[in-house]
Amino acid sequence: MSDTHQCPGGCGVEVGRARLACPRCWSALPADLASALSRAYRARAVRPAEHRAALKAALDWYRGRGGARPC
Repeated sequence: MSDTHQCPGGCGVEVGRARLACPRCWSALPADLASALSRAYRARAVRPAEHRAALKAALDWYRGRGGARPC
């Protein structure tokens, strides 16, 4: 397993496994999605389904912006 992955914001930046997106693309994510994902990430060990749902919502948002269009 790689220690990095490509930012879903379409900017091409490689980010660490513990991060969803680069700082620039993370700041483009609506605050309600970012907050929900941060809360769910901290509680992922006890509420994994909540974390998966928040992650899916964030990734769907990035994909809905046009896929490869950078933030």
